[in-house]
Amino acid sequence: MRSWAAAMAFLLIWQGGALAQTCGGEPDDCRLRLHQLEEQLALCATERTDLAAQVVQLQGFHDAYLAETWDSDLDGLPDRRDVCLGTREDRSIDVNGCSLDQFCGRVPVASTRDRRTCRTVDWNNDEPRKRHPHDCRVDEERCVAAVAEPRTTGCTSVVLTVATGFAGQAAGVTTWLSYPADRFAIPGFGVAALARISNLTGIAGLFNGADVDLTGDGSEDAVSASLISLAQPIVAGPFVSIVFDCVAPGEEPMTSDFGCTSDVADIAGRTLPSTCTVEISAS
Repeated sequence: MRSWAAAMAFLLIWQGGALAQTCGGEPDDCRLRLHQLEEQLALCATERTDLAAQVVQLQGFHDAYLAETWDSDLDGLPDRRDVCLGTREDRSIDVNGCSLDQFCGRVPVASTRDRRTCRTVDWNNDEPRKRHPHDCRVDEERCVAAVAEPRTTGCTSVVLTVATGFAGQAAGVTTWLSYPADRFAIPGFGVAALARISNLTGIAGLFNGADVDLTGDGSEDAVSASLISLAQPIVAGPFVSIVFDCVAPGEEPMTSDFGCTSDVADIAGRTLPSTCTVEISAS
């Protein structure tokens, strides 16, 4: 903005000087033209001042907006109302912006009364009738969370990558991925799971998959995936990816929640020793 106004002013002055040098026989016309240029220059200066004032005003609006809404720890509560700054992004907060650990950590334990307070405070004020909500506990000289901190970034779906390890080339690979049915699920039954299973080998053989009940009571299920290829050998590495729905959204999935086994055979039907590993690739 400033460079534009300065350039306009320079151009008008330069035009005025050039015009003055050519006045020659018509001085009245030159003086009129110079007067017009001076008026344009004054108008440019006024516009520049107005624009500068608008910039200052807009900057003030911007600063006021940031002061009202700025959330440095991204916990959903603006800093101006956040009692506990620096909350981890994956932690739930109370009305004051404090995670459970931060809430307990603000309670002093210098006296017996303080220590009693630590054991009886109620994070989130959601257990008003309990004398001992057991949200916090005394750990040496600190008041700390007594239970695992609730997370905001729980699980709605989780993608697992199943990889196999074996020596040589295989003609057939089958994997079974067991999982707790009270925490994870695949819609439908049996081969309906195939829509949730992706072949990662890049080999277009005979590929199939299913979701089965392992225990009969619905407590533990398993997803089976198999690939048979006689034209192109199957090599070790990423085998399939499987998409699960999370039944318990508040719990973060871990690889230890899943069990993996594999069955690998070469083109002669001989079993190849193999391993099966699981990696949570997205959630």
